Amino acid sequence: MQILIIEDDEITSGALSAGFAAKQESTTVCATGNQGLREMLEGEYDLAIIDIGLPEISGEEIISIAKERGIKTPIIVLTGDTDKGLKKRLTEMGVTHIMEKPFSFKEIYAHIESL
Repeated sequence: MQILIIEDDEITSGALSAGFAAKQESTTVCATGNQGLREMLEGEYDLAIIDIGLPEISGEEIISIAKERGIKTPIIVLTGDTDKGLKKRLTEMGVTHIMEKPFSFKEIYAHIESL
């Protein structure tokens, strides 16, 4: 499985990458919104894990642009934001799952296995 991780926190992205490597999954990590958007639009991924609070452009903007361009990659959103309006917008955009930080790798992997 090819997984795109768009996360600016090095500890979080490193933990996700290590967890996926242990499961024999391949990851590409982007630390900025612009870099993540470029990968989302140009790469071929089985899953994208996107943080909402990113430098340059937000995860919400990345998702919106990707969906407008017809990208069908399943998306798991990571957020520390508990705003119900944000969650509603993300759900309406077709986000597969929204996970609040902090989370465990076991929890996120269980959601991925259910896909």
